[in-house]
Amino acid sequence: MSADGGVGLAGRIATKRAGGKGLVFFDVVGDGAKVQVFASADKFSDYAGLEKDEKAARFSALMSTLKRGDIVGVRGTPGKTKRGELSLFPTDMLLLTPCLHMLPKVPPGSSGLADKETRYRQRYLDLIMNPTTRSTFITRTRAINFLRRFLDMHGFLEVETPMMNAIPGGATARPFITKHNDLNLDMYMRIAPELYLKMLVVGGLDRVYEIGRLFRNEGMDLTRSLAETKPRRSRDVAEGSRDVAERRRGEPRGAERSRDAPRCRAVHGRLFTAGGVASRHNPEFTTCEFYWAYADYEDLIKFTEELLSQMVPHTLGTTRPRHVRDMSETRPAGAQHLRRVQGQAASRSEARRARQGARDRLHAPLPPHPDDLWP
Repeated sequence: MSADGGVGLAGRIATKRAGGKGLVFFDVVGDGAKVQVFASADKFSDYAGLEKDEKAARFSALMSTLKRGDIVGVRGTPGKTKRGELSLFPTDMLLLTPCLHMLPKVPPGSSGLADKETRYRQRYLDLIMNPTTRSTFITRTRAINFLRRFLDMHGFLEVETPMMNAIPGGATARPFITKHNDLNLDMYMRIAPELYLKMLVVGGLDRVYEIGRLFRNEGMDLTRSLAETKPRRSRDVAEGSRDVAERRRGEPRGAERSRDAPRCRAVHGRLFTAGGVASRHNPEFTTCEFYWAYADYEDLIKFTEELLSQMVPHTLGTTRPRHVRDMSETRPAGAQHLRRVQGQAASRSEARRARQGARDRLHAPLPPHPDDLWP
């Protein structure tokens, strides 16, 4: 803001509409905010002293160069329209970056770009058109930053372990294979940091953690049912392990295995969707893995309760998050609201009753329990 009360801003034109002769309305967005710009030919400082027709011609020429998607700079004074809407009345507008491709139009009643194929392949367009995508990025960053601070406050030491390994250890999964040219050696992108973190614990670092990327060459199928994967689970793991062993020995792969034989499926860290049928998996993903010497499961339960009760309000700004989209009622998220259920086989009936109670309270389907799929 200048000394005379003027305001300058820059952003992307989200909408443009004519308001009459010599009037154009813009919605300019940037950094999660939206400002209405009320452009009038009579307000532009460069047009002072010009004849009415010449002023209108220059204003029309300028407005014709500005379109949806362009990034513009605006300088003017804030005020309210006749309808009481807070707006910026520009005295100068400048095209900073033109948009070379017209942004897609959003159908009435839609909140943004709906085509999933376009959203995933053109993430920049998804960010422009869908405000919820931006909030997802922000929520993810807040969660990771809080997790790092929480572990640091509890005496954990953050470390970085190798991303390429001579052996794919720490988990059972099919690895990505790369080549170390200088050593003429096949290397494997890590599938888990477990072995190196345990080495640090053995060396005397009692509390260590790592937040980093893992790589598992196991496809990107979002539609395969978890129930369908059950009969092939042990066979897939065995074939994936045998394939890695053969590559390490330099032996050719077994001729009896078909090219279309099933690959090793994920057997660690499953994420169930609300629909209850799809196993979400990305070949590269971020995890947090920590090790705590001399702690038992009771310590870990208390640690987890404290972590969740603090992470939810810090990340979402509320202690009553909506667990299901468009759900009318919410449940408090805090340590006092977390129920402890024993995990032994004798307590499975109690766990099932607890899940049924949660389903009745939320009035929504819950993800399947592993016992329902693999009894």
